[in-house]
Amino acid sequence: MADHVVITGACGFVGAHLAVAVARLGFTVIATDIQPLSGQTAAMFAAAGISNFVQGDLNDAGLVEDLLCRGGGVIHAAGSSRQSIVKANPPVAVNATVGTTTLLLGMMQKYKTSWFILLSTRDVERFDGMCKNAYSLNDVYALLKQTAEDISHCYCMDSGIPLLIYRLSDVYGSALDHPGKVLPIFIRRARERLPLHVYEPGSRCYFTHIDDVVAAICSGVTELREGRTAFDLRRVWTEDSTTVLELADLIAATAANGAHVIACDGADDVPECPAPQPTAAGGWRFSPRISLEQGLRRLLADILPG
Repeated sequence: MADHVVITGACGFVGAHLAVAVARLGFTVIATDIQPLSGQTAAMFAAAGISNFVQGDLNDAGLVEDLLCRGGGVIHAAGSSRQSIVKANPPVAVNATVGTTTLLLGMMQKYKTSWFILLSTRDVERFDGMCKNAYSLNDVYALLKQTAEDISHCYCMDSGIPLLIYRLSDVYGSALDHPGKVLPIFIRRARERLPLHVYEPGSRCYFTHIDDVVAAICSGVTELREGRTAFDLRRVWTEDSTTVLELADLIAATAANGAHVIACDGADDVPECPAPQPTAAGGWRFSPRISLEQGLRRLLADILPG
């Protein structure tokens, strides 16, 4: 039973790629998502031999109990994934991010889960040294993710369940990425030889390729399986940042097909998160193998439809 891994949010961009990679490590993956399994994700799961998919809401205690009763580890990739979703419907976002995490953790204590991995976001680091009087609705997404981290730490410390928290940043790199994000938009427009309109030229991003993200998390899964780690917070990005304008220029130059950049006047830059902090006390360091330019070349050449 210890070789079972439940992966929530398995139809999402990161969750789907993780499910495939964990299955290839030899685990029996039990994938779950509130969305139905379809399209490219279904094809990926079939190719990886993932046959256990459960569609359902993690607010359903019966569903969670059925997922956890076989034991093993849990990778929690579900929850609100973007600030725009949280702002559009805060009550739903609270349930999806904090409520489901709390229910999951409570059930994990009951069924003696082997280990727990929580996917979080670099955005929580915006609160380092920030006065609460400066908070706004733009901070609710990060606050929910921070709360999920804190609750996970409390439950796992109490129960002794090993915990790894991975804070992710600006993940990109496959057709499963959300089409409304700035990088996929620029890629599509560049492939179609259309102008790349830049509305927040100074907004700074820390792009990380999905393959490097998955490799980092799978390394943690192996450590947990072998009992080589217990509690750690891991930051999955490097100090190399890129502004949205620099991204647009790089995509246009890489495409080299006449697509050009238009920096729109009068647009305000969005507040950026603080610079990356030092690595966690355990000394773990993220070491990506795919540069942003290499990742963009892949997208322009092979992945996104033209």
